[in-house]
Order: sequence, then C-alpha cells, then structure tokens
Amino acid sequence: MTCKKDTVLAAAEAAAWAVYQSEDHSAVSEFDRLRTNLSAWDVAQLDQPLRRRIRDASYKAVRTPAKRSWLPFAQSRKVDVRVEIGKSQQVAALFMHAHDGYLREEAAKCFVPVDTAGRVTLLLRCNDWVENVRIAALSKLRELVPEWTAEELTDLVLFTVDRINEWQRGGAVAAAALQDHRDWQSALRLVLLHETNGPMARLLRKNLRTLDLDYLLPDLAVEARSAFVRAVATETILEGCARWHAATEWQWVDKVYGLRRRVQKWDKRTVPIATTVQNEVLAAAARDTSAVVRKLAAEHLIREGIEAHQATYQLLANDTSNGVRDRMDFCTRKWSGLKTVKVK
Repeated sequence: MTCKKDTVLAAAEAAAWAVYQSEDHSAVSEFDRLRTNLSAWDVAQLDQPLRRRIRDASYKAVRTPAKRSWLPFAQSRKVDVRVEIGKSQQVAALFMHAHDGYLREEAAKCFVPVDTAGRVTLLLRCNDWVENVRIAALSKLRELVPEWTAEELTDLVLFTVDRINEWQRGGAVAAAALQDHRDWQSALRLVLLHETNGPMARLLRKNLRTLDLDYLLPDLAVEARSAFVRAVATETILEGCARWHAATEWQWVDKVYGLRRRVQKWDKRTVPIATTVQNEVLAAAARDTSAVVRKLAAEHLIREGIEAHQATYQLLANDTSNGVRDRMDFCTRKWSGLKTVKVK
C-alpha cells in the first residue's frame, strides 16, 4: 500500500496543479486511472492525505511578488476551478477531496460515481464536517442510489457496516439511504455467501438484530465461504438465539490498585428454528472443514445429549482437532449412563 499511496498522492498533486494552471488534463486522467483501482478502505485512508496534497498544489499555483518581478510576462491564469469541476467528471472526482469546502460542495453536486472508489468518496462526503458539503452529498446519494444494482452495492456492504454506522455526522443518514435500496438484502446475501475477507462475523451479527436474515441462516451455516460466517450462523441455529455486541464497559479488577478491564456487553433475541433444520445443520457442522464450526457441534451435544445424534457423536469423537476431541471427552463423561436424552 505504501508505494501505491505515494503514487496516488503524487498523481493527485500533479493533477491539481494542472487544473489550477489550466494545463493539459493528462495528469488528471492519470490520477483518475489510479483512483479507480483503489479499494473502499484505500479511499478512506487516503482522503486526508489527498486533501493536503491538493492544498499544497493550490498554494504553489499562486505566484508570489518575487516571481512576478522575475517573470513579468508569465502571469498565472485565473482559473475558476468550480467551472472546471462542472465540465469534467475526472476533475470533480479529484476535488471531492479538496481542502476548500466550497470546492468539495461543488464537486459533490456535479460528481456522478461509476465505480466503487467514487461511491465510497461520495459516502465520505456525506460525513463531511462542513454542513453544506454533507447536504450536497446526501442529496446526490439519494438521487443516485435507486439506480445502483445489487452488484454495485455489494462492494459497499462491508465498508458500510464496518465504518459508516460509527460516523457521528451524516453516516447514519447515508447508511439508511443505502439500506432502503430494494436490492440491499440481495447484496448483503451475496457478500455473506461469497466474501472471505473483512469483518464478516461482525457484519452478520449486526444484521441479526432484526428478523431480515433469519431465513438465510441455514444456507449460511452450510454454504458460506467464510468459516466465521458459518460459525455465527451455526451457533445461532443450534442455540436458537442471535447475539450481537451492544456495548463495552469498564469492570473493576482491583479498586485498591486501580486495575480494571474492558468487558463486552451482548444483547440477544430468540430465533425460532425447526428441529429438523437444527439436526441438518448439526450434521453439516460435524463435517465442516473448520474446527471452529465443529466445536460448536460438539458443544451442542454437550448441552443436548448424544442419544439422538449417535452418528454425529461418533464422527466428532474421532475428530482430528484436539479442541473438538476434548469437548467430546467431556460430553461422554457427562452423558455416560443416561439412557434417554430429551431432544429440544
């Protein structure tokens, strides 16, 4: 990322200089080419550095009195950047990161993103500290979101859940605009089923606060590519309740010495699951390639017993994972001698 970051920043400064000097816009095209290859997280990380580089270019573009005395016939051309923003989408994309709030506002009004980097930039401006920029960006977002497809929304799902809900200014409004899209649930489903990188478990837990994804849990428990998604879905089905992180609090360890630790608080809700679905997910979890999921199957047998799940018990008892075998040893000791076990 370091080389890419330096290259993008240098290209942004050269592009801004070209705009201020009313030179050939090949530098702007080069920056736009580099920008479109950035991921959502790269764009968020580079937002502040880009602002500083564009500011530096604007300062360099203003001739000092000393320069005017040495170059009396080479005066700077006065360029109205806002006019240039309205003429070119590439210039608008560049000045979405401008140091000047008036320029960011004008860019937010004119910019129509057609790639992930551009859409993320628009979301960043929805959380801008300048109110007029936020208003312009949110207005543009509401105008464009209905036209975006499920595939285009897919690239924004992880970014939205991981960052935008924590924004204190316009993030909640922007998130609501995205989540009201008719294809948002489809995009969320695609990410949960196929994506393996990013905060996948946190994404699923946050969306389990409501009933919207309950129907998808059996598919996620078996078919999701991410082991963490399979684990959360399996846990929810086998335990019959969904859990999510609600808050973090300080807990005293020793008040005399001033020792304390941070403790996570969790909320939960009941998720009604048919017994047949639970049994199918349990059998699939026992054969899962991830030991994390197989441990959940072993813990379910510890809670519910082995009488109704003999095949699963035999499979887990001979598991290659030490953690799974240790749980099954405890399960055997707990339920040995019991002839019947109540299946819930």
